[in-house]
Amino acid sequence: MKKNFNCGSSETIRKAPKFSFNLFYKYGHAKHMPRIEESFLEWFIGFFEGDGSFSVDSNKNTKRRLYLTISQKEKTIIEKIAYTFGFGYVYYFKKNDNLYWQWRISSKKGLEQITLLFFGNLVLAKRQTQFLKWVKIGKSQGLFNYKFNTNLIWGSTVSLNNAWLSGFIDAEGCFYANFSVKKLFGPNKIIKPKFYQSFSLKQTISNENDIKLFNYILLLFESNSKVYICYPTNKTKYLSIQLSSQKSQKLLINYIFNYKLKTIKHISFLRWWRIYLLKTKKKELFISENLSEKSIKKIKRLVKQINLHS
Repeated sequence: MKKNFNCGSSETIRKAPKFSFNLFYKYGHAKHMPRIEESFLEWFIGFFEGDGSFSVDSNKNTKRRLYLTISQKEKTIIEKIAYTFGFGYVYYFKKNDNLYWQWRISSKKGLEQITLLFFGNLVLAKRQTQFLKWVKIGKSQGLFNYKFNTNLIWGSTVSLNNAWLSGFIDAEGCFYANFSVKKLFGPNKIIKPKFYQSFSLKQTISNENDIKLFNYILLLFESNSKVYICYPTNKTKYLSIQLSSQKSQKLLINYIFNYKLKTIKHISFLRWWRIYLLKTKKKELFISENLSEKSIKKIKRLVKQINLHS
């Protein structure tokens, strides 16, 4: 039976604005592996959109080879991804005295398999553009013999009811807290504690649609914050958002417990959550002018340990 790779109409996509993995399950899923859960595929796409790369050999004078890669300092998550999909390979390299692990796909079969997962399911506008350019180059090299609708209306979206954001947080999220005290000595010793807790997401910006997406994420967590545009270098422009209100952080915590982080960042989250609980249940600790040295040390230790393993 001839395989049909003509992938749906824009009308169908408009009626179902969500992730769709039918094409991947039918033609891309490794036959020798157990069926991958949809929540893992959602998480993986979010993780890839944060840390992955659609790569092409830079030598334009020869046949340009395509690669798909994800690089991380954490070996465990790279091995988990490779094992779950059942194709691609894992290797390591050093960069600036740091050891990195990478999952790479370079075989024709592997590239065509993973492409069927991404088609229609990427969320970031810049990733959608990169994907279509990458596929175009691949087709010129004899890859991707099935048809991709270049006028596709991408139907996937960020939601608190899927795992995409969990993967994106694993790639780009940061849990943060700071606690300091100022001691004023006089007739009575006074301690003025200062505490701040937040969660942030950042991503390089390529167009206005990325700003809209980050604004939508703020809306999901009912945050009154705004999207910041940062310029750490002359060439790179970043988007950044922060969740600092108790209401937004509670929604974030509920979401992550529903869609668990899969990298070592989950440990950072649990430590951050512990401080959140301490702040909400024993608020007086963070505002009291009569804090004991023992309490000060305890809070400082918890804050310091948040990103100890990140």
